[in-house]
Amino acid sequence: MAGVRHPPLDGAEVREGEEIEQLHRAARRRVQPWTLALVAAPVVVVVLVVATVYYVLAEILADSTLPPEQFAALAVGAHREDLPLPDQPLRITESRLAEFASADPACEQYRDSAGMFDDDVDFYQLCFEDAVLVTKERLTR
Repeated sequence: MAGVRHPPLDGAEVREGEEIEQLHRAARRRVQPWTLALVAAPVVVVVLVVATVYYVLAEILADSTLPPEQFAALAVGAHREDLPLPDQPLRITESRLAEFASADPACEQYRDSAGMFDDDVDFYQLCFEDAVLVTKERLTR
């Protein structure tokens, strides 16, 4: 109701304009916890999504890492089951494989490091025929 003045809740006299200020303060006290929740909830969700993506990517890289000493120990002519290979080869697109001089999409590619932000990562290629290692090489650009 416009123009109707209500007495303050504590019985004190309210001057002109103070009533609106009291209402604003009361509204701010009620809004502040919700404001924090409205800002914090999306931030927490974004952090959780980024952390999950980082974890999944780190697991994929760890599962496709072939350390240099293991690569050097692989014997051409050995059966796949006898080789200490990582769980998964890398899934490299053909356009990315085209960056390498001798990459073959029919072969399996591995990284030498599980580091996500490593600058100098070597890639290895292993080619199998009937589960027997026929060629192994370090891919070069």
